Amino acid sequence: MIRKAAGLWGRRALARWLAENTDPTDMIVGEVPIIGNRFSEFIQAQPDQVEPALASEETTFIYPVPTKGLRANLEAIRRSTFANPKHPDEARDAPPSTMELAWRLTCAKAAELGLISEADSHSPYEEMIYVRFFEHLLQHRNAIRIGVDTIYSNAGSAHDLGANILELNASPDEVRCVVAEVEAAYSVEEATRDVENWYRV
Repeated sequence: MIRKAAGLWGRRALARWLAENTDPTDMIVGEVPIIGNRFSEFIQAQPDQVEPALASEETTFIYPVPTKGLRANLEAIRRSTFANPKHPDEARDAPPSTMELAWRLTCAKAAELGLISEADSHSPYEEMIYVRFFEHLLQHRNAIRIGVDTIYSNAGSAHDLGANILELNASPDEVRCVVAEVEAAYSVEEATRDVENWYRV
């Protein structure tokens, strides 16, 4: 229910931001994990007021694809920053086990969709599997793949943005309202089914 509510709130929050920020120099950037139904509603074509903006050529979904060697380094970095955060927001990063789970889900769902063979569904990280799965997930969106092969060791924390930014956060009242709305509209079984089908777009 919470994941379903989070996705509903996210699309509405984006619609509200778009209505309130009409200056063409304004920009909204979202880090949308997607895998495992974490805001996967942003990639699903839905009949609401924000869908035209999400499907527009003016909106770009960028997915970085690390090389195999770099992926191993990223996993090591995540283990280090999770154990010893250098920035307050690093303490809120997903734990290394979540990264591992996301890859297992990527392989399993890619195989279920016929994007890779069953033999590859237990593979360690492979760029080809990652790309095929994200091409499927982002088929309704203007998407760009960026190959990543370099780590900038002196770049500091990924959370040190060095810019004047505002974050979109749900207020306690918004949380209560959207959770109540989801509970009224869906049974636990219906919500579970929708959440489990997050990769079917």
